[in-house]
Amino acid sequence: MKRIAMGLAILTTGVTAGAKPLPRVLFMTHSAGFHHQVVTRSPDGSLSYAEKQLQAAAKGRFDVVATQDLGELSRDKLKGYQAVVFYTTGELPIDVEALSDFVKAGGGFAGIHSATDTLYKSPVYHDLIGGYFDGHPWHQKVRIKVEDPKHPATAHLGSSFEIADEIYQFKDWDRKKVRVLLSLDPESVDLTKQGVKRADHDFANAWTSEYGKGRVFYTALGHREEVWADPRFLTHLVNGIAWTLRDAPPARPAAATGEEGFTWLLQAAPPPPEWKQAGPGGFKLDNGVATANGGMGLWYLDGRKYKDFVLRLEYRQGKPSANSGVYVRFPRVDGTPNLPIDEGYEIQIYSGEPAKNSTGAIYSFQPPSEVPQKLPGEWNDMEITAVGQKYTVRLNGKTINTYTGSRALEGMIGLQNHSDEVSFRNVRVKELR
Repeated sequence: MKRIAMGLAILTTGVTAGAKPLPRVLFMTHSAGFHHQVVTRSPDGSLSYAEKQLQAAAKGRFDVVATQDLGELSRDKLKGYQAVVFYTTGELPIDVEALSDFVKAGGGFAGIHSATDTLYKSPVYHDLIGGYFDGHPWHQKVRIKVEDPKHPATAHLGSSFEIADEIYQFKDWDRKKVRVLLSLDPESVDLTKQGVKRADHDFANAWTSEYGKGRVFYTALGHREEVWADPRFLTHLVNGIAWTLRDAPPARPAAATGEEGFTWLLQAAPPPPEWKQAGPGGFKLDNGVATANGGMGLWYLDGRKYKDFVLRLEYRQGKPSANSGVYVRFPRVDGTPNLPIDEGYEIQIYSGEPAKNSTGAIYSFQPPSEVPQKLPGEWNDMEITAVGQKYTVRLNGKTINTYTGSRALEGMIGLQNHSDEVSFRNVRVKELR
């Protein structure tokens, strides 16, 4: 839906009565100073490139309401959102205290690129964002260091990466007051170039902070259109915004998604008492997201055995080749995580190259035909269907494995923790007979 007169564009998702909607995120792209091309709308009011890209990238995780109407930042209007994202410039005529109170009360706030080039006259906004733009000496390919590889906004980026963009430096910024995620590798640029002002050569590029009960995420990337087309940046941005929302998993209404008849197995902490741990380590359940730690162990739904079924879930790896798996149709555990491997089947989660131990494999029996797995930090959709002795595995919409087995036709379901950070959410099952 698009309201040109109000400068508001909403990406809507199907939600049925009684279903919990996705979080609503306000994406403010008002320019009171310099107008960046990526957030400039066409004369007919259609969305800018950045607005379209964020809406598409966030689909299924949160609804993006893109606007250049500052009225949406009023105290009353903010009540309709769970987070606010700024790609703005200049002195915005807004109630900054209302925005501050929104975040302090638990709302999320994210700033992109020139969100530090705005509201210089507001000490309140400075406390919120953490620092101010102080020039961009470089507009070139640079190397960015990943200072915090465990944060969901950076887990997919490795130890460093190269990217071509406009690179900011900051003033009135204190490293001790934020959690730095990314920074410029000073060896990748000319530090004698005119305009370089920081004698300490500390050029942070992305950071987070806590603000009252809320969270703040900022990334200085995002000037160039090519960056907004880069999956690395989009993952970085969407996961950063989701972090401010505390990464609550999206509700998926059955009638809107074709999931009638499914039983949801994980929804909130603490986990249902039917879930038991065998072996070392375990899982932490937070807002419906179960994250593995330690191992090797097995977290399984005790006592409930399934014959023919469709099992759907989402998983996210914390790093490349993070190891885990989904166990199906194992008849017993007896206190050890090894019996499910010997008596049931494991659908592996691991690497991206087809092999008998790669993602999508029937572990040690049959490799997948391909592995359309997403980057670490991104959620993957997996579907496992068991009918008789036929097992079908789908990953991100593609059928990648069809296997004829010979083991038990009935058994339990479980998740593996294998000393790597792998998270699961939206685990649900539908019995077919």
